[in-house]
Amino acid sequence: MRFLQRISNGLLGAGFVAGALLAMSGCGPDYAIYKVNITSTDSSTLDTIAQCRITVTPSDSAKPVLDHYVLNGCAGLTNQNIGTFSYSSSRSSGSLNFTVEAYNATGYDPTDGTKNRVQWGETDGSPAKAYNNNPANELVVNVLITSKH
Repeated sequence: MRFLQRISNGLLGAGFVAGALLAMSGCGPDYAIYKVNITSTDSSTLDTIAQCRITVTPSDSAKPVLDHYVLNGCAGLTNQNIGTFSYSSSRSSGSLNFTVEAYNATGYDPTDGTKNRVQWGETDGSPAKAYNNNPANELVVNVLITSKH
């Protein structure tokens, strides 16, 4: 009898957990999904690019950097279309800036971020939009990088 009572209590507990998870799935902050297309406008320095970094900041410059990422697949480029980077944010309002920097084989130098930079580009305030589980709400952002700044 105790064995059946343990199983019954276990199933009841699992049911409460499942119910709580189901209830929470419709709650909480919404989010925005960005598809960041990165393209170089300067093919003359493509062969020197060995590393790319993306930095995400809120448009309100008083706030700190949100994220830094090293992007894989930047070395050995032969095409000016570098690729697409997906980014999601818990922000469903406001705007974000995306900065892409391409570096030579020496790479990023934290003491001087421009030292080995070959190309760079940035967006200026890409507005957030609630995704709401609708792929049509993905935000497409285009970042053009160039060596001419």
